[in-house]
Amino acid sequence: MREERFLKPFPKKRYRILFGFVKWIIILGIWVSFALGAVVIWFGYDLPDVEEITKLYRDPHILIKDRYGNILGSYGSFYGKTIDIKTLKPHSIQALLATEDRRFFYHFGIDPIGTFRALLRNVKANGVIQGGSTITQQLARNFFESKKLHHYKYRSLKHKIKEAILAVKLEMKFTKEQILTMYLNRVYLGANVTGLDAASLYYFGHSANHLTLYESAILIGMLKGPCRYSPVIHYERSESRAKRVLQNMVEEGFITQEEAATAMALPSVPGNSSQKQNLFRYFTDWIVTCLPDLLENITEDVEVITTIDPNVQSIAEKEVQKVMQTQGAKVRASQVALLCTKASGEILAMIGGVDYRKNAYNRATQAKRQAGSSFKFFTYLAALEDGYDPDYMISDYPIEIGGWKASNYKHRARGEVSIRTGFAYSINAVAVRLAVSIGLKRVTHLAKLLGISSDLPHNYSLVLGSGEVTLLEMTGAYLVTLNEGQIVRPYGVAKILNKQGKILYQHSKAQDSDSTCVSQDAIQEMRSIMHSVITEGSARKARLQSSLGKEVFCGGKTGTSQRYRDVWFVGFAGPIMTGIWCGNDNESPMIKPQDGWPTLHIWRTFNERLLKYFNNPQEENWQKEESIKNIEEENAVISEDRSSNQKSNDTKEDQQETDDEEEIDDEEEVDDEEEVDDEEDVDDEEDKKTKSKSPSNKRSSPSALEDSKLNSQEKNLKEEDLIKEILSNI
Repeated sequence: MREERFLKPFPKKRYRILFGFVKWIIILGIWVSFALGAVVIWFGYDLPDVEEITKLYRDPHILIKDRYGNILGSYGSFYGKTIDIKTLKPHSIQALLATEDRRFFYHFGIDPIGTFRALLRNVKANGVIQGGSTITQQLARNFFESKKLHHYKYRSLKHKIKEAILAVKLEMKFTKEQILTMYLNRVYLGANVTGLDAASLYYFGHSANHLTLYESAILIGMLKGPCRYSPVIHYERSESRAKRVLQNMVEEGFITQEEAATAMALPSVPGNSSQKQNLFRYFTDWIVTCLPDLLENITEDVEVITTIDPNVQSIAEKEVQKVMQTQGAKVRASQVALLCTKASGEILAMIGGVDYRKNAYNRATQAKRQAGSSFKFFTYLAALEDGYDPDYMISDYPIEIGGWKASNYKHRARGEVSIRTGFAYSINAVAVRLAVSIGLKRVTHLAKLLGISSDLPHNYSLVLGSGEVTLLEMTGAYLVTLNEGQIVRPYGVAKILNKQGKILYQHSKAQDSDSTCVSQDAIQEMRSIMHSVITEGSARKARLQSSLGKEVFCGGKTGTSQRYRDVWFVGFAGPIMTGIWCGNDNESPMIKPQDGWPTLHIWRTFNERLLKYFNNPQEENWQKEESIKNIEEENAVISEDRSSNQKSNDTKEDQQETDDEEEIDDEEEVDDEEEVDDEEDVDDEEDKKTKSKSPSNKRSSPSALEDSKLNSQEKNLKEEDLIKEILSNI
């Protein structure tokens, strides 16, 4: 009986429980399989062919260089050579695996264990400190973004599911080594750099096959945030991230703690400088916008050789920063723009703002601001072309046209002044009377002919500069005075080449001058009265002296808009034309200075250093970093020399330079669109002196005009000899 008891079967109740458990497991598995199948079908039906991932599509890359062949910047994606992981040093692959996917060789494209571990760490840290995506999933995401099926900023659950499905398909199609190779050739590493080899070339100047342990840690650390951990922009943050990568390698046993410490003790300095890039970014951004007008369709990598001179650009940047930190703060001016060109139109330097990193808006090419009295240049040039003589006398009493009045704020009307005096002291009534005499259409036509493409008002307020123009337009228009009346357009692209060295575009000399629109006699007279602006008029602060202690022949025109919202100065020094604008982006008014506007100080110090550079380009490294203090001391010495040489001549001017040299707003009752700057009163002694020298108020006879022109030309030729001697190297 006892044996029979042991041979009895188990109770049916136990069988039922075991059978029921197995049955529900099978049913659950079937439903899960159906669900997964439905998800795969629903989200995977429109997945791209995995074979396409082996093809690396590349957008055209634009490399921009200066006139000497030095690289200024690049646009579009920058690619290196296609690499094979077998040729890379082991520590490059180990750094990637230790940081991005430690279980890469053990999962099937999705790592449930790694995902769960990352989830726990994020929960404990109460934030996202670790991602759960595998390298294969990151490759799938990169593929979607390259096909423009996903955007990195907008990632939903649907996108994550598609990435996971594609990751599994990639694992089924390719080996682990092939996946790593595709990933390292596709990964984005900031600054439009795609691929590990391109990143190695861009940041360290050599191929990825020669990456050191430290360099590998830097580049792999950037995968978490290419911009945030860029060694060019945020070096300290990048180095801290590299330490974390090296520690990950230590934890995985790839390297020892001593090797990690040695790598950090011998860091590599990135080859690209953000400061150097920012120095030219206003210019290079503008160059890219010009390319569609020069080449219809860019379908291949191109190299753009520009006209920019890095030494001149460096000088301009230093002088602008120095003056804006001192004079700019005094007048409450926050922004500035500068454009320097040769007589041929070649742009040597361009500054579009105080700091590109804070604001990329280019105030030299994009900002349209009221030109103020600098626009009177077109009226006077048209009048001289029409036959007026610089010494022709004209009434300076206020003039009213159709209810609109052009008066002279703080200028005591003398009855009659010469055209030269009217231009030098920017007397509003004189400019308007000339425009009435020759016709407003003639002024507008000349401005358009010389390159002013912006819309201009169709009333006489245009004469006083109520129209909004760019610094590029104004500086380009003034170039006619350096080219004997020929129209010259500023340009920055010298030629464009492809990778094989074939010239796709080259600027020709025929493009430099469109046609002759002003006679040489009128140009010589215009240069003469522009010179008077600096010697006796509103821009005496801009008077130049060469390093030889001799005064340099130069000329220009000042301009201020209503309520001091804009301040301009455009002028030439020998064969160089420089235009400068100063103001605020929000058009808030500035404060009238006691010692001259920043535009005059920048123009003078910049051109004095420019003369020194052209006289001896090899004397010093013009691009080296200099402290503001050193530059100030150098300019102080120059100022002392100038003062000692001209002390006897300028005593009276110094006593009243606040009143003489500043342009000031006209009466506030005039229309908002009217430009109302006018120069302040001159001394009674200067009034008498001017009247005694001026002829009677009538147009000069032809013979008198010829004599005057000959005398003016002889004077200009003597002054030109000096500047040609100084600038013989340009």
